[in-house]
Amino acid sequence: MSVQLARSSLAMVLGLREAASRPDLSGQQLLTQLKAENRRNVWDGRLVQAVSGLLLLGCLDSSVLLLGGSASHLQVLREAWSRRALRAPRGFRIKAMGECLERETWVQ
Repeated sequence: MSVQLARSSLAMVLGLREAASRPDLSGQQLLTQLKAENRRNVWDGRLVQAVSGLLLLGCLDSSVLLLGGSASHLQVLREAWSRRALRAPRGFRIKAMGECLERETWVQ
């Protein structure tokens, strides 16, 4: 699954770790938890710097974070996720990450 809203953006799809718990968190709260979980990663300074520079562009259905940041920081996040070094917000797991190279404009 992938979504791109703007240059240097990324979609992070989250899933609950336990089906019984459904935390009612805003996108900003999820981003704050994501940053807190990854600031503790003292052995990967690039990841700490990349996560601290993330911006919330939006949140879909409390499970997809639309994130913005510099292209280099987003690349660090992709690499960390592929190495399973990127930690999800507490109570969640990261199901997918990515972006879309093509997009269509829909007139409404």
